[in-house]
Amino acid sequence: RRWCAALLALPGAVAVDLGRLCALTADALRRRPADGELKRLDLATGSGAAWACAVLSSTPGMYVVDIDPRESGGRQTVVAHVATGDRTRLERLLVRGRRR
Repeated sequence: RRWCAALLALPGAVAVDLGRLCALTADALRRRPADGELKRLDLATGSGAAWACAVLSSTPGMYVVDIDPRESGGRQTVVAHVATGDRTRLERLLVRGRRR
């Protein structure tokens, strides 16, 4: 069920992130610093690490760079590079809690 919801949210997340990426590119051309940073994310229960990371990384605003091999409370933690502080609907579906 979560997989289907994520695939339905994917086109909107790509469109939103593409707009944000255009704004970041314009800022970089004006020599303003970018906001990108590495964050730890706890995947929601029922989100398989392999497919969730692939779907999250398919958007312009996020790229999963590492999966923590230890599970905490049945949840998998991943490290992702995120371009902005704003979360998409796709991220809210697949990630539990806040970025840290």
